[in-house]
Amino acid sequence: MEQPEDILFRTTSNITVAELQGIHGDLLPTDIVLTMAENKNFDAAKAEFETWDDTAVYDMQYFLNVAFPHKEWLNGSADTFIARGFVMKLIDEHNGWPREIPGQPLSADVLTLRRLAGFLPHIDLAGEDFTIDWRLKELRETAKPWNSLRIREMELSPEGGAYLAFYDKKDHRLYKGDPASPEVQDNMVIIKIPNELTLDPVAVGWECGLNDLSLLAANPIREKLVAQVIPVKAYLSAGDAENKMPDENDRTNGVRRMR
Repeated sequence: MEQPEDILFRTTSNITVAELQGIHGDLLPTDIVLTMAENKNFDAAKAEFETWDDTAVYDMQYFLNVAFPHKEWLNGSADTFIARGFVMKLIDEHNGWPREIPGQPLSADVLTLRRLAGFLPHIDLAGEDFTIDWRLKELRETAKPWNSLRIREMELSPEGGAYLAFYDKKDHRLYKGDPASPEVQDNMVIIKIPNELTLDPVAVGWECGLNDLSLLAANPIREKLVAQVIPVKAYLSAGDAENKMPDENDRTNGVRRMR
């Protein structure tokens, strides 16, 4: 069954093995498959892969997953990472392994490939799903894409690692009035969303002109992002709610951050 990332594996080149060897010199069979895929001739790469025996497939599987796992490929180009992903797909199909198991988290490889394929990340804002579009600096309500929250209208948190804004849970919009007004407090919360390196490191890398995926080594793509929600009443009564609410994106699994 076709997966979303398979859009990356469409052949757009007719480069041949002879042409590759004319550029790179003699290539091993494994190098031919990877280099052919890197040059976007996925059909030829698959045809070459299908000439391998089980031992060759096992050796390539070890090379891609054990000797040089996911993080080792992030300093290379996106095309090289995509080529690796394609060969891993061929290996999974050869072994009869599912690429996605229902109910199980997606692998870092799959999440990265899907982002490279153009699928934008999502974040939960007080129970509503929003699509993250860092290129436009906005969060769009997924069910109502005409409703967008502009990140430039949010405040940078004191520590600089997140964005803060008053948010109306009823209208799903940023609130710009007086948060102390009694009539709005029932629907009013403060949302705290991660910074751009957590929201979409791939888009940040493109924005910075990076040719590799190196930002993902320290900022992996998350399958699930959840904004921290701080009740306005608690904020107004305590004066500082930042250390009173666990951050659901914190890698310490909800342990409260202390400054």
